[in-house]
Amino acid sequence: MNTNPQVTSLRAIEALRSGVPNRDAVHALGSSQPFAEQRFKRMLTTVPEATSRGVGAPGLLFAGDFGTGKSHLLEYLQHVALGQNFICSKIVISKETPLYDLDKVYRAALQSARMADWMGGVLRAIARDLKFDGPEYREFYQWLTSKESGLDPRFAATALIFEQGRGGRYPEISDQILRFWGGSRFPEKETRSWLQELGEEATFKFNKISDDEVVRQRYRFISRLITTAGYAGWVILVDEVELIGRYSAMQRAVSYAVMARLVGASAADSIPGLATVLAITSAYQSEVMDYKQDQEKLPERLRSSEDTEDRALAGLAELGMQKIRQIPEDNLVLTEAINLAQIYNKCRNVYFQAYGWTPPIEFQANATWRIRQHIKRWINSWDFSCLFQGAHAELEVVHLEPTFSEDRDREKLAHAEPEEVQKSRSALPSFMVVGGSETYKGRVFTPDRKITQIYGDPIPEIEWRWLVPGFDMPWQFASGYNLKEEPLMWEFDKDSVSVMAEKWDHLEEDQLGIEIRFQWQGKWRRELHRFPLTRHRLVDGRDFWKIGRELLPPVKYEEEP
Repeated sequence: MNTNPQVTSLRAIEALRSGVPNRDAVHALGSSQPFAEQRFKRMLTTVPEATSRGVGAPGLLFAGDFGTGKSHLLEYLQHVALGQNFICSKIVISKETPLYDLDKVYRAALQSARMADWMGGVLRAIARDLKFDGPEYREFYQWLTSKESGLDPRFAATALIFEQGRGGRYPEISDQILRFWGGSRFPEKETRSWLQELGEEATFKFNKISDDEVVRQRYRFISRLITTAGYAGWVILVDEVELIGRYSAMQRAVSYAVMARLVGASAADSIPGLATVLAITSAYQSEVMDYKQDQEKLPERLRSSEDTEDRALAGLAELGMQKIRQIPEDNLVLTEAINLAQIYNKCRNVYFQAYGWTPPIEFQANATWRIRQHIKRWINSWDFSCLFQGAHAELEVVHLEPTFSEDRDREKLAHAEPEEVQKSRSALPSFMVVGGSETYKGRVFTPDRKITQIYGDPIPEIEWRWLVPGFDMPWQFASGYNLKEEPLMWEFDKDSVSVMAEKWDHLEEDQLGIEIRFQWQGKWRRELHRFPLTRHRLVDGRDFWKIGRELLPPVKYEEEP
């Protein structure tokens, strides 16, 4: 890693100029919220004792206006956590990582996880640090096989197999186990075979378990595995939580319940070894919860649901909303009462180290500007003065208010477009399937494609699923704005891809389909893209899959009510 001071200063200035803090910017400026930092450090000290009691540490939820430094603070808190031997994950809520989806949050947290002394996949580093002959691991395995853990035998079975292989002795086995721990499907057939080789096939009984329950248990398993490997715990930092205000009512309700789980609002549903911090805008309570009457309507909506999982979340959703209400009482609203002159001097020093040019001392502050606005204005004015010696720039600072309604934003943009452009878009949307590999070898068949919209009204979001013989795949969410970058991928066990478990209209047994559905003019529409699918058995017993060219045109139809 390049530690040249000029390089790190350049990286810091670029991050500050764009308003997106990185490690170098945070290191240069430090924390501007000492009270929040103090509360975070106090939370970290509670993790070991809470873990020993089998509960999660009480998490933190802080609020601040746009530009007050929430993202900067989270980046700084990550630096603090890494320095205290925690594994730390920093995620940003988005359409790709919605808060109501515990599985996607889990995967994002593992992918972004960092530790102080390791670059790369953190899960492998945790496995590397397990001391199978030590008392910590023996205690972990004893807990794992006890009723106290509440974990499915799948976790204990894979841990035993991983232990007997001493982590990496059999990479083809350990890789599959690590993928399962990381969020992939459970390799049941392979696990039974491995247990049989160890003479442990009668020890573990695998009953049916829902995917949602496996996801919830993964949090408990990984958090405990982290402490067993010698780390202080797992810290998850969640930014831009206010985006849940754009969700549907049920999605917001589930998001509140997820929030309550992550911050340990309910001891029974908390996660030992985990400490979570969430950042949200100050306006969320009034502009979403009060305006939409979430506390009055959402718990009742969950309790009246036909889904038992939804009904069980009602109490947690209430706790999540209470945590948002308590932010002012907990004194966790980020303030602007900071030393701007001190921040100015730090930025000025970093700019000098980056460019070898000393900015003039022309400190200006405005009570209506946010921290981010101050910093960006300073750097932009220095850029102008450095490039055009002797010139003076007058920069205008404009405050933009965030909105919780994408529909209003798109409506404003539509009215700003020429009339002929709007008319050309008023048509039934059409999509095209592109990219992806044509063949796949191995235990798992993984179709992989991308979708792009080629015609019609712009669709902000779609749902998609692969239709494969023998599988009834659940619908998956995808943002219409990011389709070109988002691979639509799913894993299927090759040994089960043989007989149609469900008969789909317009799709034959020797075809692979990817089905899209979206809302247009108040109705659900579907579009089915079909591909010939052939399977060949090689001499060594492996399967070779061939996905042919798409059968055109795609099938389009209106979803029946």
